[in-house]
Amino acid sequence: MKICLVNNLLAPWSRGGAETVVEALAQAIVADGHEVFFIGTKPVKAGALKIQEQRHYYLPSHYHSLNKWPYLFKLIWHLVSFANYSRPRELKKILLKETPDLIITNNLIGVGLDLGRLARELNIKHLHILHDIQLLHPSGLMLYGRVGELATPLAKLYQRLTRVRLGSPRAVVAPSQWLMNEHIKRGFFADSLQAIIPNPIAKTINAVDNKPDNVFLFVGQVEEHKGVRLLLEAWQDFIDRTKAEAKLVIVGDGSQLEFIKKLATPQVEFRGRLVGQDLADAYNQASCLVVPSLCYENSPTVIYEATQANLPVIASALGGIKELLNPDYLFKPETGVLSDKLLWAYKKRRELLAPQITLTGPVDYWQTILSYIK
Repeated sequence: MKICLVNNLLAPWSRGGAETVVEALAQAIVADGHEVFFIGTKPVKAGALKIQEQRHYYLPSHYHSLNKWPYLFKLIWHLVSFANYSRPRELKKILLKETPDLIITNNLIGVGLDLGRLARELNIKHLHILHDIQLLHPSGLMLYGRVGELATPLAKLYQRLTRVRLGSPRAVVAPSQWLMNEHIKRGFFADSLQAIIPNPIAKTINAVDNKPDNVFLFVGQVEEHKGVRLLLEAWQDFIDRTKAEAKLVIVGDGSQLEFIKKLATPQVEFRGRLVGQDLADAYNQASCLVVPSLCYENSPTVIYEATQANLPVIASALGGIKELLNPDYLFKPETGVLSDKLLWAYKKRRELLAPQITLTGPVDYWQTILSYIK
């Protein structure tokens, strides 16, 4: 088969978990003897790119700089994108040229939701993979204490537009029941097969024995919605109260990195963004991972990575996270509550267990997906 993989962000502009899933899936598809090509976006001012292994179609989009725009400008951009009639023509031209047997769409904001309609028009099998709530809210985020934003008249209009454009693919996959339910209860995918399949993760971390028992770890984007500032405030309170001989390691980068470095929180080390063996070492040199998200996460990759490293995890009790961890390891994303959970984890540090998750490799993930579109 020839398979079209679509995601709004592709290398070299990858940011998070969706791109990791797409890359792992592509490798499994190729290993299974199929042909792959990609459709994604690039910054408007980016030049041509040389991609050697597979064909990539990068469509220019302001999506890459959207997080820097004021709210009103973002809203206008999203509304205008629904009236962009040149993008469907670009997408149709690519599909007619490549004639894929299957389209697997992921995050589509910036690429074009019309791919759902085009798949139906051209009689191409279509499977959609959910990663967040981009179809429900332009930000793709639902923040703690602000769930009502998904029920405003403007949000409902947005949902109606995305629902009609994407339609009902042959099958829809989500890694958490929470994420699937959020879409179903708003009228999405009424005629689609629905499957809950854990995100794939390649074996990248070999767990070691004799981990330290006093090192807490954060891995992720250093952004407000990831709860990094919340974590530092709770950490400050935890250290002030207990005088514990513990260390917090922050791995990652983002727009808030320089700001939080200036907070001068005691016993905190910043290591920036790590990849490969350096990231694996960070997991193996910690005693507990902290996931303090302020947004309703789908199924965080860092929890899967911690599972590989046999590393205990405490995390915000939001979204799909609750499907991955024992309730004792969850907390409300509030300063005092997180401070208490840090103290709990420190006291029980020699008794904590890593998440009890069955990990799915890319090959098994692809074969499961394949069973839904045959």
